[in-house]
This record gives sequence, C-alpha cells and structure tokens, in this order.
Amino acid sequence: MYLDSKYSLLEDARIIYRSLRCTNFVQERAAQGKANVVDVFLDRVNAHPNRLAIRSEEYREWTYREMLRVCYGLGNFFLGEVGLKPGDTVAMLFDNSPELVFSYYAFFMSQLVAAPLNSAVRGEALLHCLRVSSADSIIFEPAYLEVVRDILPELKKMGIKMIMWENGFPVAPGAELARGPWQIDENGKLISRRQGISDVVDWVISEKYLLEGTKARDAPQRINRIIKETKLSDNAYVMFTSGTTGLPKAAISVHGRLMMFLAETGPLSFRTPLEHDIVLGVLPLSHMTCFISLATGLARGASFVPLRKFSASKLWKQCVDYDITTFYYVGEVARYLLAQPPGPYDRAHKVRRICGNGMRADIFKRFFDRFGMQEICELYAASDGTSGMVNHYTGGQDGIGSVARRGPLVTAILGGPYLIKVNEVTEEPVKGPDGFCVLAKPGEPGEVIGPWIPGLFEYRNNPKATERKILRDVFRKGDAYWRMGDLVQRDKEYWYFFVDRLGDTFRWKSENVSTFECGNFFAQHPAVNEANVYGVEVPNHTGRAGMALVVFHTEFQNLSEEKERSLMEELGRHAVKKMPRFAVPIFVRLAPAVELTASMKHRKVEYQKEGYTKADYWMPPNKDVYVPFTQEARATIDGGKARL
Repeated sequence: MYLDSKYSLLEDARIIYRSLRCTNFVQERAAQGKANVVDVFLDRVNAHPNRLAIRSEEYREWTYREMLRVCYGLGNFFLGEVGLKPGDTVAMLFDNSPELVFSYYAFFMSQLVAAPLNSAVRGEALLHCLRVSSADSIIFEPAYLEVVRDILPELKKMGIKMIMWENGFPVAPGAELARGPWQIDENGKLISRRQGISDVVDWVISEKYLLEGTKARDAPQRINRIIKETKLSDNAYVMFTSGTTGLPKAAISVHGRLMMFLAETGPLSFRTPLEHDIVLGVLPLSHMTCFISLATGLARGASFVPLRKFSASKLWKQCVDYDITTFYYVGEVARYLLAQPPGPYDRAHKVRRICGNGMRADIFKRFFDRFGMQEICELYAASDGTSGMVNHYTGGQDGIGSVARRGPLVTAILGGPYLIKVNEVTEEPVKGPDGFCVLAKPGEPGEVIGPWIPGLFEYRNNPKATERKILRDVFRKGDAYWRMGDLVQRDKEYWYFFVDRLGDTFRWKSENVSTFECGNFFAQHPAVNEANVYGVEVPNHTGRAGMALVVFHTEFQNLSEEKERSLMEELGRHAVKKMPRFAVPIFVRLAPAVELTASMKHRKVEYQKEGYTKADYWMPPNKDVYVPFTQEARATIDGGKARL
C-alpha cells in the first residue's frame, strides 16, 4: 500500500494494460479489413439499427440506420456529382447541427479528409485555413452564405467547389436571399438562378435529395468498397490549431489515431459516454473535445444532441429537456455554469458523469458538489499532440484539479510523457552538463513532451512548423519527441497539474490565440506602427484575456483626447472585422515604443506580470469599439461583475 500510494503502481499497471489492449484492438481490426474509423460506428448500426443516434434541438431524430443512409448519400454525392476522389479534402463550415455530424461520417466513409472550420474565422484567416488544408471543396449552411461570398473571388481562383446544405436555418441577417426551399435538378445543380445564390454556390443539397436522388441507390456498394480499402495510415481529418507561428496550422490525423481514441480499453478510455448515454454537444464540433464526445458516443451506441450555441443560463434546463446524461466541457463552461445563480435545474438533471479539460482546482470540488456529479474525467490532450492523460475523479481530496496520476512505471514502459525544464522567456529547453534535456522536479513546471511517431503527428503543408514541434537528441542521441507547448507540473505523489500555455499563444474562450497573428492584424491599421499582443489573467475568468501594447506612427501620437478616442474606436472596429471575436484583445495599452529582448523579440513576460490594470482602453462585453479603461471599469472586472 505504501509503495502504491507513493508511486501509483496500481494505476500505472492499469494504464499499461489498457495501452496494450488498445494496440491489439486497432491491429486486430486492421487485420479484419476494418481500419476505417467508421467501422466501429457500423458495428453499432448492425447491432442496434433502430436505436436513437442523433436528436436535433428541434427534436427531430435519426436512428443509427437512418443516419447511415444520409451518410451514404452524402459520400456518394461528393464522389459522384462533385467529382472528388478518396484522399481529397472537404472543408466544413457549420454551427453544431445534425448536418455537420453527417458530414464527418460521410467523409470518413468515403476516405475524404474532413476539415471542420471554426465558424468564427473570417476573411484572410479563413482562406489560409482552406489553403493549408489543401481543401478541394467547402460545404456550408445558409447562415454562412455571406461569409463565403466575401472570399468568393479567391475561392474561384483556388478552384474550390462550393456546396450549400439547405438545413432549414435562414441565411445570415442582411443576406440577399430568403430561406429555401431551393430549386435544384436531380444532380443537385441549381435550376432557379436566384440572385445572391447562383453566383456563390455550385450545388445546393438537401437531405431529401441525398436520400432520393437518382444515384442514391448506388451509394452503399460504392462506399462499402472504399471503407474496406482504408488503411490505418490514411488521412481522416484536419483540425486547425493556432500556434507560435501565427495563422492556424492544419494538424492532420489518420484513421489509426482516431481508432485509438475509440477503443474502450485504451489509455484515454473514458467512462463516459456509455452505451445508453445521451450526450449533449456543448462545444463547437470543430473543437477536438466535442468531436471526441461525438465519436466515442456513436462508437458505443450512445445518442448525441448537437447544441448550436452554448448558454450557461439554459444548459441545465436543456439537459432536462433533452434527457441528457453526460457532456464534455472545457474550463470556461464549468466556470460560467458556477457563476449562474442557484436554480431549480441545478440537480434536476440526469447528468452524473462528465469529461473534458481545463477545470481548475479552485472550482473543481464546488462544481462536483453543486451539480450532483458522481465522476469527472479531467482530460489532458491536444489535437496536434502525442500525449494524453485522464484523471477519473469520483470524490474526496485526492486529484482535485489534476489532469492525471501517472507514476514512473508508465513513463519507463510507454516512453512518456515527460516534463522537461524550459526557459520560459526563450522557450528553449534547459540542457544539463551532458548536453541533454533536464527533467523538471516535483513542484517545478516543465513542458510536456511525448514520443514522436513519423507520419502520425504532423502539420499539413507546413514541414517547418512540424519540425519546430520536434525535439531531437532529448535524452540520448537520435531520439525525437513532440513538444506539446504546455507547462505542467507534478507533485511528489505523481499527480499532474496544468500550469499554462508556453510561448506565443494563450488560451481564451477555449481557443488558442496567436499573439503573432493578432499583432499582424493590428499592424494592418494605417495608424499602427507596432503591436505586441499577450495574454493576461483576469479575476473570475479561465485562461488569459488578450491585451495589446500598441505603438502608433508618429503622426498619430500625442493626439487630443477627442481624436485619440475616435482613433481607438476605429481600431476596435478594425480588430473585430479582421479577427475572430475570441482573438480580439480586450485591453489596449498605448506606448511610444515596444521594448525588445536581446534576441529582438517583443518583451511579454514583464507586461504579463503588470497585467490588465495598466490598460488605457478596453472593449466592454458586446461592444466593437475600444473605450477608456476607467476606475469604474476596473472595479467591475475586479468585482467579477463583467463577463468578458
């Protein structure tokens, strides 16, 4: 008992056993010709064809068999009418919806690479995502018609085929076109050349067309053949991640990696969802955490309800209304829910087990107790990472706020993860006298690294970014590890705790925000000479809020108070137009010059320590302009009354 308490021997043995079982599971399925991640879903279709698979917010439902029919039709449409071939990439621009779920599975089945886009991304950033993912086509819902129209000339130059899925939701406010139905021929081509639509899309599809089109009956035979030909090494999907190089990078995952997530006995196996669970999709499905809740749920025979928009004030009632039993969270979701006043639905729901990441220690136990949880699976992983850990918390004091408990046995046998010391200013690993990396001691923050497997972890069309994530000659000559970009520390009992993001990104609103990209967008304003963006801690908020130190060109410095305020309002509108809302810095600090380090990098650590209280302007909630940061505004934030 003493050795187990000190070194986590029993838990290590369980992790090692699950890892071996997971490897066997994936290899056995591949040997049976079941290497496509959808094969696990097909097993559930065959076992329970009439079980509920998807329920929309409007209470429309699809069984496993009905969902499969739609996926067959959609995959066949892209391979036939659109003319794509296995290996091509389809970008997806939707809010959470059944159509987005069907798109994922249709593309997996057809060996098309699914590339879910963050629906908040616009303009140049959106075009960059399409380029770096090598998108051959884009499918979107009517609400994003104007977003696509804004970049239409570039899309046509790139040869990207555009498909709109008429899903019953109206187009965005201000669009020229009323909601459907659209007039299309049997091949999905427009018959009605209605103004505002025919110049943007190549096809408008509907579920009815996918199920009843003249070629729909050929779909199962064609798709099933492709499924059987899938290899574990075939690309499955692209998740976009923002890193230290600026614009989003396309992290590619293969079918084999996805299969490891779905294995019930794997090292990342969760006790949620289970076979009879009803899972609520709280986060955007373009987010890795929510995607895993969908994929693991359908792999185990559960049901999934995609929630279009998260609302802290409505969530527990929605759990009651939709009969929800579990969901996946991020730390911000947990904090927003706790910030709500006590209500009649706090314990009226059936949710007893949840899974996610980022729930800090200061709210962990309060959340567990207030909302009647029986288990919280706190997960540490990344869409572009190699190391995954889970803390199955069921009550008590041990493990509160931890991402996992892993002893030396797991590290020795599985080859990681390791925590290495890094210089937080230069972001370079600390080397010992022997020239190799130094392991962080208990209580000391270290960067997480895990074994790098060539071909399994990389960025698409960005070999330089891939190479920057690889550390070589770490513990011995010739070895290679993948940098996770996070600072984590462990205590003497081998509990691991998340500390912070490392380097030129910070976490806000469940998104990684690139300081490089934000600074560049600020600098596109004609009055801005330089902008140094960094993240600052704010009371009662998870993650770091964006703050920019801005240097204006000489002619825009020393303006009158009225002219400076007008300029800052203009800068706010510029930022909101250029960046996703989560990436727009909330605070702005004006300075005559940007201080540089000896290596000519912007100083950030000192500014971060000084915090948001040094701001001259800020962007209040629900505003799109910067206004003076007054003592009253600071008091509102300090008092926890401002929800940023």
